[in-house]
Amino acid sequence: MGYSEKDSDGALPLIKKFKSKSLAPRITTQHLLSYSTPNSATTLSPSTPFPGTPRVSRRCTRLFVLFSLLLTVLALAALTSSTFPSDFQTTVSTPDVYLTEAMEPEPEIHPPFECGEDLGIPCKFIFPTFIAEQESKGIQHFWQLAMLAKQLNRTMVLPNTFTSRMSTCYQYPFSHYFSVETLKAADVPFVYMSDFYDWVGRQGDVPAQPVLFQGRADLHSTWSKRKYVKTSCLGNWQFNLDEYERLVLSPDKGYWRTPESRANTNKYIVDSLTNSVNAEGETPTVYLVEYRFLYRFIEVERTSAPLNYHPYIQKKVDNVVASLGPFIAVHWRMETVTPYQNLPRCAENLIRSLKRISEAENIKTIYLATDYPLEDLYPHSGSWDLEELTDYHHNAIRIMKSNVQLESWISLEQGRHVNDTLSITTEQDFDPGLLGIFDKMMCTRASYFLAGPPECSRASSFTAQIANTREQLQSNGLDKVALEYRNIMDRWSF
Repeated sequence: MGYSEKDSDGALPLIKKFKSKSLAPRITTQHLLSYSTPNSATTLSPSTPFPGTPRVSRRCTRLFVLFSLLLTVLALAALTSSTFPSDFQTTVSTPDVYLTEAMEPEPEIHPPFECGEDLGIPCKFIFPTFIAEQESKGIQHFWQLAMLAKQLNRTMVLPNTFTSRMSTCYQYPFSHYFSVETLKAADVPFVYMSDFYDWVGRQGDVPAQPVLFQGRADLHSTWSKRKYVKTSCLGNWQFNLDEYERLVLSPDKGYWRTPESRANTNKYIVDSLTNSVNAEGETPTVYLVEYRFLYRFIEVERTSAPLNYHPYIQKKVDNVVASLGPFIAVHWRMETVTPYQNLPRCAENLIRSLKRISEAENIKTIYLATDYPLEDLYPHSGSWDLEELTDYHHNAIRIMKSNVQLESWISLEQGRHVNDTLSITTEQDFDPGLLGIFDKMMCTRASYFLAGPPECSRASSFTAQIANTREQLQSNGLDKVALEYRNIMDRWSF
């Protein structure tokens, strides 16, 4: 039995701009002047001597502090300098927030990337510059491209990640979210984006062809090479875009509906790519893929997510689940619920369901996974803005908090409850996409899983993936931390 629910955000901008708060980390003078002793915490001003030292003249103190500031700024400049251009950001360090503190994997140091027939790594590539939709469906689209790379005997370039999406314009490497073990098991050759950038730089003037997998008929009407390079953050890549015209792949309507139509679409795509050659009859070294298909065209056997999350994420969730004991997980996606006047009533009925289940199953802990901004900072969805929240959304959560003690990932990290005041400092580089992954995995591992009815919650592939994974874990005994699953998925009533 499988679960499938349609969820599409269509064609979205390559970079999601948060309107509410700045994501840029800031270093203030106060941070640079902070000093603490083992027994006390003392904040220094430019005229305050260090604890335990004799008072000196104000002028000397100021000179000393200014000199210290200069050294600190120079050190920070050295630490934060990068060999990558300004429009290509990559990192292997964690966002400096409590959410991911002390859990990001150690920086991966790769030898210079090399390819060739003798190495079993083709020197021709599929490079996704953009993959449509958020992570739950984005990984399905990524897997389609990975299978296509295998069909074409090309190496798959792993795009960067952020805010539940994959693109050349994001700052965190593929391993920020995902493990590559599934790619290895499927014999798909791959290269990390940062390593590929270095390889392209060593080669210079690498022939590349922009390719649009068209999801809507009007997407290519205003395309220009200059705009494409800018919006795809390719300005400093050493690509030669002059040898090949942009290729637009437009499958027939309903191409995904039957095995036959998918096979025909697959053949059409392979033929179109292999027949796109230059004057010498050669295909481009790199296909720069803007992937906006919303449905599969290559048959895959797996019904759940084709990519596993990185082991450091798995380990963190294992530890939390083991310490938490039996718990009920609720997934409530409030985005685009209509009419939103339903939401307070939805909350009241959810409370009744939770109390009934809690008593019947003897489970006291309730974990809430929602796109509502419990921390008053960001909605936990890359396609929802704070401006879209209404009093009905706020009232629904207030009803929940006043009647049920709730947990969330951040509340567990901070040793609090959702009913308390939670916050994430706006001076940190916070990735709500990572929080969404933790929520999904916690729902997958819950003793009892509850999702919203259509009147209360948006239909979501996120929910369907949770249900499919729970079914597999229960039937195959794959759960590393033994939990007694009381159900696969139920919905509370409206």
